[in-house]
Amino acid sequence: HEKIIKAYETEMSSLLSTVLRELPEDHPERAAAEAGFTNGRMLLEFKRSGVFKCRYVLQGFKENKLKLDGPDFDYSSNVVGITAVRMMMLGCRPSDHAVAQRDISTAFLQSHPFPEDAPPRYVRLKDPVTGVMRFFRQLGPIYGSNSAPKYWEETLHPWLTSIGFVQGKNEPCLFRH
Repeated sequence: HEKIIKAYETEMSSLLSTVLRELPEDHPERAAAEAGFTNGRMLLEFKRSGVFKCRYVLQGFKENKLKLDGPDFDYSSNVVGITAVRMMMLGCRPSDHAVAQRDISTAFLQSHPFPEDAPPRYVRLKDPVTGVMRFFRQLGPIYGSNSAPKYWEETLHPWLTSIGFVQGKNEPCLFRH
């Protein structure tokens, strides 16, 4: 029980320090949040490393994409094709070259925040510990949101090139250093 509560508190702390701002009942935006929110839910996972992990996930299929992102938003984000992965992993390369991959913890939460002039986004969570409905203003991408992969790509790719990686022309998600 204590480990699960700790996992939940860690996730909420991460969200509240980055992309969510809680709206108490007396907050001026609370009525707008209650009138137009997207539901989210807390998922619990027991990882192979032996720890519990909570993750708040937005129910993106319920988002009003036209209202939130506008009619011309391009949700497509690039993914490396299997052919490029096979060529890199199985192809010839000098013995002093290394192939590496990294998992970026809480990746979407590190994306650039939504623009200042973007329509407000509100999310709701039924607190799994207290059972209370909580409302939040969403300031940036969250897992499950339709636009999150695109915002993450627009944050990550310029950063990778700024530290010396060269982006592929045919495979925009492939970087070499």
